[in-house]
Amino acid sequence: MSRENVEIVRSIYATGCWDSGGDPAQALRYLDDDFEFRNPPYAVLSAPRYGHDGFIEAMVNLSEAFDSWHHEPLELTDLGKERVLVQVRFQAHGERSELTLSKPEWHLWRLRSGKATRVQWFTDRTDADHAATPSD
Repeated sequence: MSRENVEIVRSIYATGCWDSGGDPAQALRYLDDDFEFRNPPYAVLSAPRYGHDGFIEAMVNLSEAFDSWHHEPLELTDLGKERVLVQVRFQAHGERSELTLSKPEWHLWRLRSGKATRVQWFTDRTDADHAATPSD
């Protein structure tokens, strides 16, 4: 199942849902109905979002902050126990602010029965590694 989980996560990014020009609804077939989108506590909007609507809302919020943005998955790592860690390059540009960003992120995905149940993102690899360590 681990290889399948990596391919599911790869397919989510391939839909373009993590890009400003993409349609987040294209990824919903890979997400569990009870999907959870977790931001780090230091994010502007740190509250979790739930379900398909929560995922779409998270992607729309990025469009409100930036005129264009893109998440490029660089490395997908199977962590076992239905977890996949993705090293990502986040690039964004704001026309009004004239702000351009290019920075690393890490997305920790949890899956169950062939569907993604949760994603958390981090700007620090140590935080991602800590969250990826199972407590059981």
